[in-house]
Amino acid sequence: MVGFNLQIYAGGTGNDPTAWVKAVAAESGTGVADASSFIWPIFSCDTTAPPNVTPSQATSDMQGWKSQGASLWATAALPYEGYDLGDYATAIAAG
Repeated sequence: MVGFNLQIYAGGTGNDPTAWVKAVAAESGTGVADASSFIWPIFSCDTTAPPNVTPSQATSDMQGWKSQGASLWATAALPYEGYDLGDYATAIAAG
């Protein structure tokens, strides 16, 4: 298994990556060796799919959740508040 992208914006608002990591880790037989590297939150910077995050918010959230990866929903929304894809890539790598 490679990973699971967890939507945390729009219809996924309220999904808690930490809770998902705990749930996957608690299930036997999943084949997931490291749940924290398996669950990747998907951040949004698209104003049509809130809540939106800046790069620094993404880094902070990832560190709080101890996420080892993330994805970004951006569509045509970039730049978002002056930030571009490179800013988000740097923030996710730092998270």
